[in-house]
Amino acid sequence: MVNISSTAQSLSDDYAGMGQWIGLATDDPGDTSAPANEVSVGMGPPPGYARQQAVWNPGTGGVNQCEPVTFNLPSGEYPYVIVCGDSAGHTMIDYCEIDATLNSDGQIVVIPTYTQT
Repeated sequence: MVNISSTAQSLSDDYAGMGQWIGLATDDPGDTSAPANEVSVGMGPPPGYARQQAVWNPGTGGVNQCEPVTFNLPSGEYPYVIVCGDSAGHTMIDYCEIDATLNSDGQIVVIPTYTQT
């Protein structure tokens, strides 16, 4: 826990700076920089799955909120969001669980928020 609000915000800003790309995984992505189970490139309606550029908006008191990120995907379960340092490759810095299931082809929209406490 960080007790100084400006310090918490600086740490949150650093996190957002490291995680400039958002992706999805179909199962536990693991705890290394090489995300396991990331959705396959090309999967989904054209143009297919790809990590999406994150646009983080710093708040106050340790909060950064990303603008909405949209993925066009086929039906399936997508229970993890991954946060990466690049558009491809072994650059995962973090992940979190979500509840996202598509019963038919469609969109998943996520709005990542990071809060440094």
